[in-house]
Amino acid sequence: MPQSSPPISNLSPRQREILELIRQGKSNNEIAFELGIGLGTVKQHVVALFRKLKVSRRTMALSRGHEQASLLSQAMSFSPSEIILQRRPCIVLSMTMEAVSPEALRTMKTAMAIEAQETSDIFLPWRASGCDVILGIEQATETAPLRALQIAWQTARKLADTSSGNTLKGGLAAGLAVASMHRRGGWSGEAIASSAIVLARQHAQAAEPGTLHLDAAVTDLLRLCGAYLKTGAPLFLPLDAPQALLWHESSERFRFYGRESELDDLQDLLTESPQLPSPKIHSVGGEAGIGKSRLCAEFTQICRKAGHPVRHLRCLPSIAPSPFWDVYSGHACTWEALHKPLASDGHEILVVDDAHWLTEEQKEVCMALPATRLVMYLAQRKQTDGATRLVPPLGTDDIEEFAMNVIPEDAVRGDGRLPEISRSIAALAGGNPLYAQEMARNHLTVASLASGNGQARKYLPLNLLLLVTANLDQAALDRRMLGVVASKPKGVILQDLVHDLSEDEHSVKASVDEAVKEGVLFLSETRRIGFVHPMFHSVIHYLGMES
Repeated sequence: MPQSSPPISNLSPRQREILELIRQGKSNNEIAFELGIGLGTVKQHVVALFRKLKVSRRTMALSRGHEQASLLSQAMSFSPSEIILQRRPCIVLSMTMEAVSPEALRTMKTAMAIEAQETSDIFLPWRASGCDVILGIEQATETAPLRALQIAWQTARKLADTSSGNTLKGGLAAGLAVASMHRRGGWSGEAIASSAIVLARQHAQAAEPGTLHLDAAVTDLLRLCGAYLKTGAPLFLPLDAPQALLWHESSERFRFYGRESELDDLQDLLTESPQLPSPKIHSVGGEAGIGKSRLCAEFTQICRKAGHPVRHLRCLPSIAPSPFWDVYSGHACTWEALHKPLASDGHEILVVDDAHWLTEEQKEVCMALPATRLVMYLAQRKQTDGATRLVPPLGTDDIEEFAMNVIPEDAVRGDGRLPEISRSIAALAGGNPLYAQEMARNHLTVASLASGNGQARKYLPLNLLLLVTANLDQAALDRRMLGVVASKPKGVILQDLVHDLSEDEHSVKASVDEAVKEGVLFLSETRRIGFVHPMFHSVIHYLGMES
């Protein structure tokens, strides 16, 4: 297929229907009437459709001509096996107003529908005075709770100049949804159900005007992107004060485990001459939760103790009110306020954590800083080039010891099962400290691991489900194929996988090769197919990625 052709295979059945109606010259209102769905839903599908086709307006989609029509005709002949029922981690934002005019209600719903459309999230209006936005179905991301907060705050701003804004209130809940999904990602539009919808609506109804009621699961998810509530604060955020979130590192402090060799490598960098013709950039990469941020903090402390002028910055997601957090001073700062001091403050070492949140332009500016500075990017999610130092998984012994020190005091201590539990956690964590930490602090997981019945994966914490699902969504792999592999604890050979999927060997092998390339599956010397990471296996099995 020519490179310029649209990725038709990635379109959901509903998106294919809408594309055909667009080709017939139908307006959004006519499409909504013909398909029996809401106008806002049509707009959401159109935005997602254009994003996948890499176009910005209808004429660009239609300009594909005869080749596009041919591809569309082939794509429309999909089989039922293209749709799977899948559990998805999701965030639900519910907003409502008390005793308001129809105009005010329309303003609120329009504002939320537009915001949902921008991010391809699902908008659901109530029959009464409220509406929901469901995030994470089309595309799971760890920043979904921040996006939900942003939608709530922007909606409040649009109503701030009216008397109706005084009665606006909302609820934010997290949970699992059962949704009909295209096997390579994207909501099919046919079905969705979640108890989180009911919970978010209950929170919204119970909230005081001018506030957003968060459930505890949402605060756990906020931690994934570095956002925290004040210690002991109630789970209510003011709708007119985004600054209510804190962006400093967690107050939790555990002993530094098993990274001595990596620290030694970083300390060797201090002996290199800083007088270089251009800034020296040392990049450290690895999967989310592997421990890059802790390395940043430890290395910064070593530099300070050795008398090296050093500055430690954490990059924040684009949704955050400021792009940077200065760890030493404890203040958020903008790029404009930071750039000039960086170029003149005399710090010879700059440690940049969570550098994957930087834009390419910001990275280029950092690289253009004075040549006397040693610049390091520590905490990029993926390897960017051959010079990137990858942070390896922690050893099993280190993970076991770490888990034993994280498990809550009132969970299992004193009953003799702690070593067994920590070994089970280490086996599932696969060397990732964050995975181990979240399992160890979760009482249900601990209780399940302690039972020895091998059912721990039934109680995986929601934040781990979201983090792993976000990684899998980015790869757009064949979920039905992954589900079959996950149902085989000891792996599967290609011929058996072809039989279970009832599909031709060439297409199945292509899907497997793609997953191997993305680092999700491996192919052993005996041609057995399995998961690279036990957490991937557990999450896919838990979410039920089956046809």
